[in-house]
Amino acid sequence: MVETSVKPIDEILDLFFLQGTLAIKTRVRLLVIPQSICCQPASLGGVMVLWQTIVRTASGRNSADENFSYDQSSYSRFISESGRKQHLNTSFLIGRNIGGGLMKQRKAIIAILVMVFLICIGSTMAAKIVQVSHNNIKAEVLPGEVGQYEISIKNGQDIDDTFYISVDDMRFALTLLPITDFTGGMKAKAGETVKSMMYLVPSDKLRIGEYNIRVVALSKKTNAVYSDILSIYVAPKPVEKVVIPDVTTTVSINPKIDPRIPLDIEVSVQNNNALDLGNVLVEAKSGLFSKQGTISLGSNGSDSISFKINLDKNQMPRTDLLVVSVSKDNRFIDFQQKDIEIMELKIPFNKGFSEENSFLKTKKTISIENNGNVKMTETIKEQMPFYRRWFTKSTPDYMTEKDSGKKYMTYAVTLEPKEKKQIIITTSYRMLLLFAVLAIIGIIIYYSSRSPLVVLKRAQIIQKKEGGISRLKIFLHIKNRTKHVFDDVRVVDKVQKIAKLIKEEEHIGTVKPNRVVQKKNEALIEWKIPKLEGGEERIIIYKVESRLSILGDFKLRKALVEYSKDNVRGKTYSNEFYVEM
Repeated sequence: MVETSVKPIDEILDLFFLQGTLAIKTRVRLLVIPQSICCQPASLGGVMVLWQTIVRTASGRNSADENFSYDQSSYSRFISESGRKQHLNTSFLIGRNIGGGLMKQRKAIIAILVMVFLICIGSTMAAKIVQVSHNNIKAEVLPGEVGQYEISIKNGQDIDDTFYISVDDMRFALTLLPITDFTGGMKAKAGETVKSMMYLVPSDKLRIGEYNIRVVALSKKTNAVYSDILSIYVAPKPVEKVVIPDVTTTVSINPKIDPRIPLDIEVSVQNNNALDLGNVLVEAKSGLFSKQGTISLGSNGSDSISFKINLDKNQMPRTDLLVVSVSKDNRFIDFQQKDIEIMELKIPFNKGFSEENSFLKTKKTISIENNGNVKMTETIKEQMPFYRRWFTKSTPDYMTEKDSGKKYMTYAVTLEPKEKKQIIITTSYRMLLLFAVLAIIGIIIYYSSRSPLVVLKRAQIIQKKEGGISRLKIFLHIKNRTKHVFDDVRVVDKVQKIAKLIKEEEHIGTVKPNRVVQKKNEALIEWKIPKLEGGEERIIIYKVESRLSILGDFKLRKALVEYSKDNVRGKTYSNEFYVEM
C-alpha cells in the first residue's frame, strides 16, 4: 500500500476561516464529514458523497428535516460510466440542523466544500506507484520455528529503484534469501515486480497468539516508505508430547579467503534431543556460491559434512555473508551466518623474457602479467652499460636509475588484474658499423687524394719604415710526408710588383733560387730540388723589400710545388699568408 497523508478536515477549514467567522465554520463542521473520507486517498465513495453534499447545498435543499443515505445503485452506475471497476461502500450522513443562517452564507460554504472536494479527489487520483504484498508460505509456527513468506514489490515508478526491507516489531528477527536482497536491498527496474523469500524468527519469549507485523520497504531513490501488514501465528505446542527438533550447528571456515586456493567449509550438526531426524539437508549459500549435502542425525547423535569450493581465481576483493542452513522436509531447523572476505592479492608481476639475435642487432622482449586481483604498479629494472644505451631504444620509454653503483633502465608499469604488457628493448650496432665504414672510406679517399708533399708558407717583418712595412723574410717549409722519393722538385713563388727580391749571400740550410723571372705585375722566383727523400724536409728563405712603406695588412699568395714520381708529374700549393701590422 502507498503511504501518504491528507490534512484533517479541521485543519482544512482553518485555512479558510478567520476571526469573526467562527459561526460559519461551526455550521460547516456540523455536516459531520467522517475523517476517514479525507484521510483515505482511495475512498472514491467518500468523494462522491462529498460531491452530492456540494450539489445539495448549492440547490438550497435543507438537510435539517431529512436523512440522506448513499444510493448504492446510483453510485454503481456512476462507477460504470466513469470506467472505474472498483466497488467501495462508503456511507455519509448529513448532519442535523444547519439553520436559516446557512442560506445567507451558502456561497462561502460551497467554496469551502469545493476546495475540500478538490483535495480529496487529488488524494483519490494518486496512483499506487509502488505496491508491497506478500504470500503466506508458513504463517503458523511453533516456538523455535521460522515463519516463511514470499514478499513481492511492484515498482510502478519510471525509474529503477532499490528497496530495503525491515519489520517494525523487534521481537522478530528478519532475513531474506537470496541474502543479497537483505544486505543490499531488493533491486527492481521500472515497471518490474521482484520477489524474495522472507523468514521471520520469533523471540523465544513470545506468548502464544497471532501477531500483525508491518513489513516496511524503504525506497533508496525517493526515501518514500511503503508497507504491508502480515500475520504470523505462534501456535501452542500440541497437547500430545511432541519433540521439536533442536540442533546446534557449528560452521568452520577461514574468513579470509584466497581465491586461488579451494575453499573448505566444515559443518557439524549436533542433535540435542532424542528425536531421530534421519536425513537432513545442509545448505551453504553466499553471493559467490551455493552448495548442499545430506547428513544423518539419529537420536542425540551428530554428523558433519565438508564442502570444497573452487572460486574464480580472478575474483575481485569483496565482503560477503555465508549462510549455512539445516532443514528437514523443507522446514528450517537451524541456520548460522558467517562474514567472509575475499582478500586482496598483491602478487609480484609474472615476468617472461625472450631474445632475438640477428646481425649486429638484439631484440629483447619482457612480458609482464598481473596475476593478482587488484590494480598494481611495479618497477621493472634492466641493467645495461652506458655504451650499450647509446645504441638502444625501447618501447615504452625508460628512465635511468643508479643502484649499488650500477646503472639500470627502469620502467614503471601499472596493470589491472590479469592485464598483460610487453617491454621491447632493441640494441643495434648497425649504425655504428655504417659510421665506421663511412669513416674508413673517407680516410681512404683522403689519403689517396692528398698531396704527398706539404708546403707551409709564413712571413716575418724584419724592418719597418715611416710607420709601414719595408722588409719581409718569407719562409717556405717543404716536407715529404711519405716514404717515397720524389725527383725534380720545382718550387715557384710570386712576389708582387710593389716589392723586390733582396739578393744575399747563401746561407747553410737554405736553397738558392735557380732563376728569377720579372713580369709586368709580379716576379717569379724558382727553386729546383733534384731529389727529396721520404720524410725529408727543406726550408727555403728569402727576403723582399717594398718599394714604398706598406701600411696595414696584406696577403701573400700561394707558392707552387711540382714533383715527379715514376715519370708522373704532380703538384701542390702552399697556404696563403696574411701579414699583419
